[in-house]
Amino acid sequence: MTGPLGGVGLLAWLAFAPPGDPAERSADTSDLLGPAAAPSKHSGPAYVDVLEPLPEELRSEDDARLLKESAKTAFRDERFEDAIEFLAEAYRTFPYVTLLYSLGSAHRRAYERDGDTEHRRLAIRRYQQYLSAAPDAESADLAQNYLTSLLADRDLGDMELEVVTRILVSTTVEEASMQIDGGPPLPAPGVISVEPGHHEILVRAAGYHDFVRGFDVPEGTTFQVQAELEDKPAALAVQGPKGALVLLDGRAMGELPLSHPLEVESGPHVVSVTKNGYRAYSKDVTLERDGNSLVRASLDVSNQRFTSYFFMGLGGVALVSSGVLAGLSVERQGRALTLERQRMNGQVSNPQYDAYLELVHSRNSLRTGAVFTGLGGAALLVTGVMLYVFDRPQLGATRGVARVTGAPVIGAGTAGFTAVVQF
Repeated sequence: MTGPLGGVGLLAWLAFAPPGDPAERSADTSDLLGPAAAPSKHSGPAYVDVLEPLPEELRSEDDARLLKESAKTAFRDERFEDAIEFLAEAYRTFPYVTLLYSLGSAHRRAYERDGDTEHRRLAIRRYQQYLSAAPDAESADLAQNYLTSLLADRDLGDMELEVVTRILVSTTVEEASMQIDGGPPLPAPGVISVEPGHHEILVRAAGYHDFVRGFDVPEGTTFQVQAELEDKPAALAVQGPKGALVLLDGRAMGELPLSHPLEVESGPHVVSVTKNGYRAYSKDVTLERDGNSLVRASLDVSNQRFTSYFFMGLGGVALVSSGVLAGLSVERQGRALTLERQRMNGQVSNPQYDAYLELVHSRNSLRTGAVFTGLGGAALLVTGVMLYVFDRPQLGATRGVARVTGAPVIGAGTAGFTAVVQF
């Protein structure tokens, strides 16, 4: 459960989480605390077992926020009793469950500083109340670790307590191990007793970068470390046609062949490979931490590229046909001119004159056919070139098989060809 008072900001200044096996969250602490404690020097609403919120109509979220800020300042100055008063009043004013966690942490810190068992008792109570109200909250594991540590710290009455210096290591990574000062690997999270002074800790797990820290541990204290391990990237290799563009989650990563595998954050990704004239390739992959993956992209020629070839070929045929028609027209023109000169000299008979007229008609038809066929061929060629040049793949586009149909067009004094392309 979170809210405007959310646990994130308050957690940052309260503490790191110690490790420990989860204890029963409903554990009765009466047996662990021993005989009834002597009357405490602490009293007032902040020190009761159960904090009662104000009636609904008297609650104020803004007032609770101001009280929490005051508690934060007091906690930072190690005025834990003041912080407890502010936090308890904030809870009564507006009962955010995260305030129970903060109260548990304030009582715990006061107990660690002064050894006052009343603070220990209330720290246990507040952590239990928090876990009961929000067992799946973001800070539930931290609260459980603290609760385990407090429950293990039994009240020994008047016996002289042995001074123990410990390091408590907490991590959310499964199957992690830790080493203190280069010693043998131990399971993490965990607790280890050490001598006072400077120590170095190494926490590692498969698929994560090592967590290394050095610190000084005062005598008789429990030094708490939260080991936050960072994922190692996955290695992704991509193979495909030379010059093809590789995209990862829509972001360009370079052209094939890549000089080295891509270092990618683990988890789900979309790998795409595109190249002009080919259908785009796309694949969903899930990459593992510190793992190696290979994607082989096989690209198919696009329908548009096939269509551009068809138009350019058809345009070339039309231009050649136009040249042939033009040549025949010139030949008819030459024969017609010969008969024309003979006719001018009066040397043409009636059959020759009819042949002359036929040659002129044929010349005109061939000339017209050459012009229109040439223009049509040029248009088809330009169309094919444009389709070729602008054949750029589109990610996510689905296209069927291209179908091309054509038919000749013949009319009075005209000839041509029509083509219909369907994608």
